[in-house]
Amino acid sequence: MYYHGLAGQTMQWDEPLEAPLQSFWESMVRAYREELDYHLMERQVYSAANPLLAPTEGMITPTVWQEPVFQALMDLVYRRGIAVGLVGTNGSEDLADPFEDTWVPVVVAAQHKAVTVPGLHKAIARGDVVARSQKPGGSRLEVSQRSLDHWTPNPVRQAARKQP
Repeated sequence: MYYHGLAGQTMQWDEPLEAPLQSFWESMVRAYREELDYHLMERQVYSAANPLLAPTEGMITPTVWQEPVFQALMDLVYRRGIAVGLVGTNGSEDLADPFEDTWVPVVVAAQHKAVTVPGLHKAIARGDVVARSQKPGGSRLEVSQRSLDHWTPNPVRQAARKQP
């Protein structure tokens, strides 16, 4: 699963999740899409009803905080809050549908960013750009257009590449 956050980050995890968490995730996505009450969504995500918080009795521990599904759940709540005017923005948020993306071949992505293919592969390895196999089990990659849009190549690396 790929989820694109308000700050341009991409969260990903393997699906299906464990059954209780998968069910909770799907219910929160439904709540978001059906424009459920912001406060109700917030209470659900930050309560022990959230399977990620049940073991900690609703406490957000560092382990929970770093969980990509938890980050995505918080992001859904913030998006709902922004939509109803209860959460402010700084104007730089990526308000596009967090589930939408297009995927482009690595060669096209490298050309688009004016970097080399090996340079883009390094960005992928660092986690700066999200990529996946074009075909299951294949070795050719395609890149998330949204993660590519949020990535700025290092100008020092780019200048160094052009040195004789």
